[in-house]
Amino acid sequence: MRDWRENEVQPIHNKLAAEFFEVCLQADQLGAGKKIWVHSGYRTKATNESLRLKNSNVATNSFHIRGKAIDFSIEGLSSNQVFELARSCSSGGVGGYSSFVHMDTGPRRSWTV
Repeated sequence: MRDWRENEVQPIHNKLAAEFFEVCLQADQLGAGKKIWVHSGYRTKATNESLRLKNSNVATNSFHIRGKAIDFSIEGLSSNQVFELARSCSSGGVGGYSSFVHMDTGPRRSWTV
C-alpha cells in the first residue's frame, strides 16, 4: 500500500490490516467477487496535501499519512454494502463514498458522503 505518486513505503498499522482482512473475509462469505481494489493506503504528506487542495474531503492530518487508513472497494458489492461490512468489523473510523469505503484506526465514528 505504498504511495505510488511518490513511490514511498510506510508500514501499515497492524490493527488496520487485521480489520481490513476481516472485511475481505466477510465479503467472501457473501459470495462477492475476488477482486479488491485498494485506492489509497499510505500517503506522503506531499501527496496528501496535493489531494487536499483538489478535494475538500481530504483531511489535513489524514490517517493515511501514518499508515493507519485505507480506501478500497470490493467487486460484486456496492459501496453501501462494503460500508456496512466495514462498520461491523472496524473499531475506528469508517467513511462511505460513492465508489469506495475508507477505514482507519482512529476513534470510532462513521460518515457518508
